[in-house]
Amino acid sequence: MHDTEQFVRVSKILGPVILRFHAERGMARFTSDELLEYCRQAVIKVAPESPGRIMRDLKEHKKLNYRVIDRSKGLYEFRPLDEPTPPDPQLDLLEDELW
Repeated sequence: MHDTEQFVRVSKILGPVILRFHAERGMARFTSDELLEYCRQAVIKVAPESPGRIMRDLKEHKKLNYRVIDRSKGLYEFRPLDEPTPPDPQLDLLEDELW
């Protein structure tokens, strides 16, 4: 199966689960491990990186909004959909290191 087809298939399964997780949590902070466990309870077989990939896609398509609190701890926070996402200072540091 082509990667794009695989992504669409996984997105159709996990997208609604992640949106339900968001609806249940409100604007609370959460960890990537909590999200993964929630997805695994709903779907059983979930690759560890899949919820994060689908969550980023949902954000890109303006279906949910979140911000990274601490990337090293996998800590996130849901934000209102209409709130602009502030720049990620950790990414700015990474860019500085690369250049």
